[in-house]
Amino acid sequence: MLPGHLRLRNFGPVKSGDIVFGALTIFVGPQATGKSLTLQLVKLLADIGAVHN
Repeated sequence: MLPGHLRLRNFGPVKSGDIVFGALTIFVGPQATGKSLTLQLVKLLADIGAVHN
């Protein structure tokens, strides 16, 4: 299960960010601003139980 809120600090190109997840959360922005890296982190958090096992 994903958190309802994610706070990022100095994560790749993202200096600071707060994400509040809703029923539909869309990442929009220019290239090379950390969208894909952040989505990979969200995927890791979603799969952490399987990764741990």
